[in-house]
Amino acid sequence: MEKTTRITAEKMTSKYPDVLDVAAATKILNLSKTRVNELIAEGAIPAIFIGRKNFIAKESLIDYLCR
Repeated sequence: MEKTTRITAEKMTSKYPDVLDVAAATKILNLSKTRVNELIAEGAIPAIFIGRKNFIAKESLIDYLCR
């Protein structure tokens, strides 16, 4: 994945809420659900597990995009 500037990342995520589920993250990142869950498990994308779902702060996803 090529490096994304913070402004571009913020524009990409502007229509999404401040807390994202994996499905929203897959759309933003254009990755599979499995790969997003792998990134969460590896610690590349910080997330919190509530019930049976992972939730990602939009800021965390923007930070990941800008790496």
